[in-house]
Amino acid sequence: MGGSVFVGRVVSNRMQKTAVVAVHYAIWVPKYKVYQKRVSRHQAHDEKQACVVGDIVRIQATRNLPTFRRLSKHKSYKITDIIRRTSVYDPLEAARIAADHDASRRKQQTLGPGGAAAAAAAGEEGAAVGEGGRAGAPSALEVARFKVEETAQRLQALRNMYLKEMGGTSGAAAAANISGSSTATKSTTGSLLQKGFGLKPRPAAPSSSSST
Repeated sequence: MGGSVFVGRVVSNRMQKTAVVAVHYAIWVPKYKVYQKRVSRHQAHDEKQACVVGDIVRIQATRNLPTFRRLSKHKSYKITDIIRRTSVYDPLEAARIAADHDASRRKQQTLGPGGAAAAAAAGEEGAAVGEGGRAGAPSALEVARFKVEETAQRLQALRNMYLKEMGGTSGAAAAANISGSSTATKSTTGSLLQKGFGLKPRPAAPSSSSST
């Protein structure tokens, strides 16, 4: 593998100011007339220890520099540029993101689909009135009021739908229809029990005071 400047991936950074860079390349094999993929691992000098495993870096041989010097027995390259950084797992950042996600999800579940806009408006008013609290965070009383209003709207919509299905009858007539239907159901069940269409009452359990 000729040349003095290569681009590779950092595979180890455990040594002090030294990173192991894997450079992938291909060579032509005349005997088989195919290309073979190979990997060369070079120890490169990392002065600031800024590289992590997975970074794509550019390394350069120190023998071609004006001030030529071999850095160590196995190290004759240095990292000149970090082309692309890899995403490293940070526990603190991950915990913060997870906490924000859980808080937003709990807020959505508490307010429901209809109270999001009202909660945002209440949060803006609260931020304008008192600067000490968090902006956009409604109080428990406001959340309860939003839920009550939303429930009342849903009940009113159900009432209107029922009245429309019943042909515009009043609320008292609708209640009478409901009670009449329940009474008719009970009377039908009682008649079936009396006629004995397979529906027989369960026999009473023997009392504990009976002598054996």
